Amino acid sequence: MYDEYGLIRKVSFMDFASNKPRQMVFYNSNSQAYLSKWVNPENGKAIRVNWFEENGNIKAIYSNDEQLKLDWVERVIKDVENPVLVADARKTDLLMINVKNSRAAKIWRLHSSHLTAPWEADSDIASTVQTGIDHLDTLDAALVLTEQQKTDIENRFGKRTNLHVIPHAMKTNLKTGWFARQGLVKEERLAVVISRYSAIKNLDHIIKAFEIVVKKVPDAKLEFWGEGTEKDKLQKIINKANLTNHIKLNGYTQEPSEIYQSALFSILASKTEGFLFLY
Repeated sequence: MYDEYGLIRKVSFMDFASNKPRQMVFYNSNSQAYLSKWVNPENGKAIRVNWFEENGNIKAIYSNDEQLKLDWVERVIKDVENPVLVADARKTDLLMINVKNSRAAKIWRLHSSHLTAPWEADSDIASTVQTGIDHLDTLDAALVLTEQQKTDIENRFGKRTNLHVIPHAMKTNLKTGWFARQGLVKEERLAVVISRYSAIKNLDHIIKAFEIVVKKVPDAKLEFWGEGTEKDKLQKIINKANLTNHIKLNGYTQEPSEIYQSALFSILASKTEGFLFLY
């Protein structure tokens, strides 16, 4: 694999039987190997990782990616007086919890519901959230999105002084900012969706619903903005429903405010959201 400047960054050695990587070597900007990783080609998990010094000697050996990541974090914060760690994605929860640096403040940030369907107060805890829930007592702060979510957690696991509510928010400027950008023309027949193209977002539901809308409003338009693994699947649904003249899948946008303000309304169909980051 090469970077945009033509420099080699990664070499993968493939397993003969499965044609999947068995070993990967990573290179720095000087084309010098700094990391070598052996993986199980059947599941992609690392079974040995070597970290090299500049002279090529092995600096450290890890038996999996988790050890590598933990050691990296520990080294980064080693000389920081008051380091603050924030687990902002559930895959980083256990990594943060396992950090041994006693000076490090650990903050767990929950972005959506901690429950599974049907999302009642006594529903099962979502598997992705279970690690954080199990370690609430070890955290300096646990941040949730709504007062109701805090109440639900405390009713179930007891009152906690480290549980706080910080909803998603944004700074606005009514004269020139997000809510009143001058010069934008609103299209009265346009609906928009800004989202990761992921199954959990239920974007296919929006397409199917818009098929009904078009029958009532023939000049209605729908624009999606984002990227993700479901893009090809969504395009096939659009094609099958003969909606290519009404629905368009766009890429990632750097101007979400302009997209939202140009449309009559936006649509959201996610399976779970705690408190939405809306404009």
